[in-house]
Formats: sequence, structure tokens, C-alpha cells
Amino acid sequence: MTVRRVNIFNLNATPSQEEMLLLRNLAETGSIISAFTRVADRKAEEEEADWADQIVMMMIQAATEEQVRQFHERLDDLEARRLRLLERIDEELEQARAERQRLYDEAVEVVFPDGMVHRLFRDGDQVRDENGNLVDPEIARAEDVSNNPNQWSENVANDELVARLEEQRGRVDGLGDDMRDAGVRADAGRYSSGDLDDRLTEFDDLLAAEERSLAADLPHATAPARGLTESGLQTDIVPMRAFAEAVTGPSPDVPFEEDFTLSNSSPSAPAPG
Repeated sequence: MTVRRVNIFNLNATPSQEEMLLLRNLAETGSIISAFTRVADRKAEEEEADWADQIVMMMIQAATEEQVRQFHERLDDLEARRLRLLERIDEELEQARAERQRLYDEAVEVVFPDGMVHRLFRDGDQVRDENGNLVDPEIARAEDVSNNPNQWSENVANDELVARLEEQRGRVDGLGDDMRDAGVRADAGRYSSGDLDDRLTEFDDLLAAEERSLAADLPHATAPARGLTESGLQTDIVPMRAFAEAVTGPSPDVPFEEDFTLSNSSPSAPAPG
């Protein structure tokens, strides 16, 4: 008699009711022998442990090693994009802090009647101290404080920008922790293939939102265009020219300057007679 081995736990096929029962027993007992010996008794039982069902589904739906490898590749692309965004935030934060210091240094120091020294900012035809409190004109008049009537509003706007950038930096920094945690969970087999796709989409959406937020705060820091890498992951690119212009040429009212020279092409061969 010829004995042919059969893999009844084929993960590419839908398990039969008996196979599901075997897997439940295996999950509960930890023994393949006990699982088979208890099948007959368990077939008649209607109540099944929820945790055993969850283990079975994890065994069936767990992502493959190749899917986890691809997940890490795309996660690395997202991490590189996150670091670029973090670098841009740090650059803008440094400039905003420098501007805040400049505004503070340009403020006028005045000794109040109580002996306290305050820095004063002009706010239109009024004067405010460093805490935003209006100052009595008998202590300081607007025309004596600064030639810039918007000094206080600029100071407030810059303080708010610094606060937003610092808050955004914290979010982007925390996103890196979440991405690293996702990589650990993927290696531990905690994710199905669908979970992997969901996490990648989540991280991509969060990064895109932070990029738009930075562009909204800083008119000169436009959000990068979105393109596709070979792996299908959206990433940062800078288009050289708008697509319509690249196809049809510049608008008639825009002067066109050639940046390339076409070599003289050889005359085409005469058509056969």
C-alpha cells in the first residue's frame, strides 16, 4: 500500500469544519496528538472558547515572511520621508526662534514705578508689555516705543508659530515610535497581510497631513508632490514642469526659452516607387 502525505492545514485553502476543530484542539492543548484524539468528543460540543478561535484565525491569516519583508521595505521608505519632514520642521523652528529673539531684543526696556523692568511692544497706538498687558501712556507712549506699529502682533504671530512647530515636531517624532513598534509587531507575527496594508496606509496618511500642515503654516514651505516608487509607495518628488506645459508648450503670453538643441536630423529616405 502506498502512503501519500497530505497537508490538511493548507493555508491557501479554506479549512474544513474538521480541520478547524483540529486547530482549536491544538491551540488549547498544545499537542497535535491530543488534538486528533479529542476530535470525536469535541465535534458534538457547541460551546467553543473565544480565545481559541482567535488563535486559529491568526494561524490562518498571519502574514507570510515575504509580506513582512515587503512591509519593512515600505516602512523604510516612510521613515526616510518622516526624517526629511522632521529636518524641514527643525529648520523652520530654528528660524522662527531666531525671529522671536530678534523681536524680543528690539523691544524697549522700561523701569515701571514699582521698580520692575519690562520689555514693551507697540500695538498700533497702544503699548503692551511682554505679557500682553496694556501699558499706561504716562509710563510709555506708542511713538516712543517703536517705529513699527505691528510689533506686538508680529511677536504674537511668531510665538504661535513656534508653539505649532514644536507641537508638530512632537507628533512627527512620536510617529517614528509608532512605525518602529509596527515593525516589531510584524516580525512577531502579530499582523495579517491586511493589517500590514492598513498600517502603511495609516502612516502614509499621517505623514501627508503633517506635510500639509507645515505648508499651511509656512507659505514658502510647499508640500512635496506625491509620486510612486517601484514598490508602489507614494514619496516626495519635485516636478520639473507642469504636465500640460510639457506636452503642449508654454502659454502664448509666457516667453519661452529653449534649454536644449536638436541636432540636424538626416533626411529621410525616399519612399519606394
